[in-house]
Amino acid sequence: MNRFIKFFTGKASTEEELELMKWAKESKANEDELLRSLRWFQTVDLLSDEEGRKRKRLRFPVWVRYVSVAAVMFVCGIFISQWLEYGSEKLAAMQEITVPGGQHIDLVLTDGTEVWLNSLTTLKYDPMFEGDSRTVYLDGEAYFEVKKDVHKPFIVKTGKGEVKVLGTKFNVEAYSSRNEFVTSLMEGSVLLQAGVNRVLLKPNQKAIYNKESFEVSAIENMDDYSWHNGLITFTDASFGEIMQKFEKHYGYRILINNVGLNTYRCTGKFRLSDGINYALDVLRKSVNFSYEKDMTDSLIIIK
Repeated sequence: MNRFIKFFTGKASTEEELELMKWAKESKANEDELLRSLRWFQTVDLLSDEEGRKRKRLRFPVWVRYVSVAAVMFVCGIFISQWLEYGSEKLAAMQEITVPGGQHIDLVLTDGTEVWLNSLTTLKYDPMFEGDSRTVYLDGEAYFEVKKDVHKPFIVKTGKGEVKVLGTKFNVEAYSSRNEFVTSLMEGSVLLQAGVNRVLLKPNQKAIYNKESFEVSAIENMDDYSWHNGLITFTDASFGEIMQKFEKHYGYRILINNVGLNTYRCTGKFRLSDGINYALDVLRKSVNFSYEKDMTDSLIIIK
């Protein structure tokens, strides 16, 4: 059990991880024992104390680290099964991670880069980063803290453009279902490219691509980036602006039919994990409205 705990907490060496995976492949009984140990570890870790359960992030090997129990089980199951079926030779294959609405995922790539994926986001990458660059493919929004490697730049490719860095902290928003391609830089420097357009960002700047050129401006507040800490944050925001955030993070379309809400403004924050029903119920305590979901559970109507 001790070697399993080292594996699940990310304390095992690469050699120990490979040895454990080789052992698990030897028989169905070994594979079942590994999966049972994973479930046992998650149960004990999450139930260790009431307050810790709300804040704790489970730590797994460098390939994956997740905050959602369901996401942990789902992705770790994929990770382990791929190891068991294909062995270490399969590591060069592309990995794909998709985040459900209302959740966010925190993972550490094999180069030490930490990535937070927002809800409704998909990330594809080669875990071994073979070649002369570390390239990932993003559809959605992600916050990156890139491990510096002057010999191997880190590149984020999206359907609208790409971001090239050596080592830095930045946020990229590029959902294929929306028009935005927004990159915000917190630390270091990044080079953005979309078609023939290029721009070099400095810290505390953000760039928005409008299909013809980049528009660069200063980052005025950090509310838009609190999601990677599991929060929806807003400062003196209108009701409509708050609903736009809920649409983005929870994957609902929200229709506001109550014109009396146009003058409402609010400052506050919600935990993503609390869900949209909780957030709406809290808002109802300070402003008068009602809401209902349609039959498909994809549209919320504010009355």
